[in-house]
Amino acid sequence: MHTYRPDWRFLTRWWVNGKPFYPKQIDGFPEESNGVVSLGKRVRLKMNFDPTKIGAKSGDKVHLQLLYCPSGWSWSFPHLERMRVIPRQETVVSKLSNRVTIVVP
Repeated sequence: MHTYRPDWRFLTRWWVNGKPFYPKQIDGFPEESNGVVSLGKRVRLKMNFDPTKIGAKSGDKVHLQLLYCPSGWSWSFPHLERMRVIPRQETVVSKLSNRVTIVVP
């Protein structure tokens, strides 16, 4: 698994009380930058979760799911309204996690 640049390799899907959360469309996308390639069997992602950013409040159930895209992901052009997983030639495939439930304190 690629352990560098998790923003290139991971997508999240969120629900609040069972309803999908759809973020506002962004105006642009950060420029690409490269770094040292690192591979591993584990990656630890730190998340600063602010429930108000997805419209959740105290007592709400928030569900989170991660999609690992070995070749990365990209916006589907021209309207930047959808994302697509970049196809991979290797045997490593995209992996989808189970849903994790968080009850907002």
